[in-house]
Amino acid sequence: MSGSRSSSAPAEFKIGHDELVAGDEAAGFQRNAAGSRDDEAAEVGDSQALAAIHRADAHAPGLTYEDQLVEWRQRLDAMGDTTATFEWGFRWLAAHRPEQSPTVLVHGDFRMGNLIVDGSDLAAVLDWELVHVGHAYEDLAWFCIRAWRFGAPASQGAGGLGSIENFLVAYEQASATTVDRVAFHWWLVLATLRWGVMCTGSLGAFRSVDASVERAMIARRKIRWCA
Repeated sequence: MSGSRSSSAPAEFKIGHDELVAGDEAAGFQRNAAGSRDDEAAEVGDSQALAAIHRADAHAPGLTYEDQLVEWRQRLDAMGDTTATFEWGFRWLAAHRPEQSPTVLVHGDFRMGNLIVDGSDLAAVLDWELVHVGHAYEDLAWFCIRAWRFGAPASQGAGGLGSIENFLVAYEQASATTVDRVAFHWWLVLATLRWGVMCTGSLGAFRSVDASVERAMIARRKIRWCA
């Protein structure tokens, strides 16, 4: 990914008219924009919010860089519950890793389930506990994995709203950067593998410490993921 980004954004801020401004009471990112919250508008708005996150200061105290390939390989190894699908996936990722892109502030869990909509507007982005320094591709790909389109067809691969290509184009326009489609594909494979590892973790937790319905529902997706 190429292009420039601004830094020095405060740790807490809100989005107004597509710009970053300080906001002491901001609990997340807020966007105020006119227009209907139809799928196309929503897709553009979500890409703009993500671009704003990636423009924020990635050098705040407490933020660290996380290598996602290493992170999820280690997590799977710690579980001791691998499959051929996982192993072939990690092997492919290691052999085809793209060149490093500029580091940015990464939300870490940017998906439809963590967005609040108020009328026609994207009101807030929730769940910041996974925020870290990384690469913009991580957030872009995570938004586009199959699990987060909730049954929508592949043509609506970007959060179930619209096409992945339209989402990436809107992000490019909002961020003034270029998204390498080959690199994005690599990150999409990693994001999908990450979800599989997370489902495996939920299965282990269900068996050992948390036999809740939520854990069971997530754990059963491992079977579907590996099928």
